Amino acid sequence: MQTVDRALQALDLFSPLRPEVSVADVARVLEVDRSIASRLLATLQSRGYVTQDLLTGRFRLGIRVLELGALYLQHDRLTAAAMPHLEVLAFKTEGIANLFVLRDGEAIRLASYPARPMTGIRVPAHCTAAGKVLLASLPPEELDEVLALRGLRQSTPHSITSRDALAACLEEVRGQGVAADAEEQNLGRACLAAPVRDVTGRTVAAVSASWRASQLRAERRPELVDAVREAALSISDGLGSGPLDVAWERESRREESWNGNLAAVR
Repeated sequence: MQTVDRALQALDLFSPLRPEVSVADVARVLEVDRSIASRLLATLQSRGYVTQDLLTGRFRLGIRVLELGALYLQHDRLTAAAMPHLEVLAFKTEGIANLFVLRDGEAIRLASYPARPMTGIRVPAHCTAAGKVLLASLPPEELDEVLALRGLRQSTPHSITSRDALAACLEEVRGQGVAADAEEQNLGRACLAAPVRDVTGRTVAAVSASWRASQLRAERRPELVDAVREAALSISDGLGSGPLDVAWERESRREESWNGNLAAVR
């Protein structure tokens, strides 16, 4: 079991910021001899989980990882339920539609339409619209754990960097049933998101749509908010949560109309 755990730890070293690892990297992080690290990587390579660059000697993820990821997406009920509605959302709003879940305190993009590259699949939750939706659904103790683990790293000058500001933002998200970010993660980009709920009413994902910040004009915001909410409700219905989300939609429609001020949502 220790060998299996070490092999999985070696795979966990790969990330968008570290697409390649060396034997020395594995040995250092796993605190094992270079000979053990070399054997681990050789075994993973023989199974197709990593591949070695013959010029540099460094390792990259192999085709087997892609195959498993594709298999997961193919059979994941959430992704399957979401894809048709992401396409509709993108068409209606002339934006990019995404499906996010929360894992290890970060927002992970499971799917998008139009399809986007896998780079940047993990994003900070506190400065993205989808991430705010997911954080707003957490019990206080779980939210505290996430903030202790991930902190509030500043991605742009518009990012939330204080707990008080984040708490106020998440309270707004809970009240309005929609979240926004205006250039908080990427300069020049704006985004809206709404929760996807399962049959128990639990938030299991977030649907978002993003545009160039200049495209999110004040006169379009009510229409775009409705489109994102409708997509989230449709996906939730596909997960069997129709009655619960109908009630949630009625509650959302009783809220004050969207005032067009993205800063207020933050």
